[in-house]
Amino acid sequence: MLIVLAVCIVFSDVILSWTWNPSYFRFGIPVFRARVDFQHADQDLVQRLSWKFPPGFLPALAFHALSRSEIAFRETFRRPRILYGWTYFPSMHGLIRCVPERNSTYVTGYLNWWLLGLIPLGLSVLPGPRNSDTVGLLIFLSAVSVLSYGVQVLRFRKVSAAVARHRMPHRS
Repeated sequence: MLIVLAVCIVFSDVILSWTWNPSYFRFGIPVFRARVDFQHADQDLVQRLSWKFPPGFLPALAFHALSRSEIAFRETFRRPRILYGWTYFPSMHGLIRCVPERNSTYVTGYLNWWLLGLIPLGLSVLPGPRNSDTVGLLIFLSAVSVLSYGVQVLRFRKVSAAVARHRMPHRS
């Protein structure tokens, strides 16, 4: 039963992210937050950020305007092979939220639901016989999740820096 729950959580995460569901990007467990002195978000910012984070060694970052003051972002579903056919799976999805009354923009990273799906999966394995392979697999998955988070923190900091460099055009 716990395995079915884990599969449902992972499936929901993929569908909501892929369809740019606004609630998915606005709410969740925040695991990264940066504040930037900045007052606006516009379509130009979405375009600039998309060009700034193309595919390469890591997947491209995709950006999507949710409203005039919010831009959602996530890694694309195309994953380059990083090492011997292995890839990593993102642990966060992000939201850039402009709050003009505070003269600030916040870049927030929310925990991806698939990581929460690992919890019931791990719980389903633990009650059984604990052999070294099972424990080793759980330690390996935990280490991969921590490394994935570290990579994404670096990427989200770069998004914050790119937002800080984007300035409102002067109006005459």
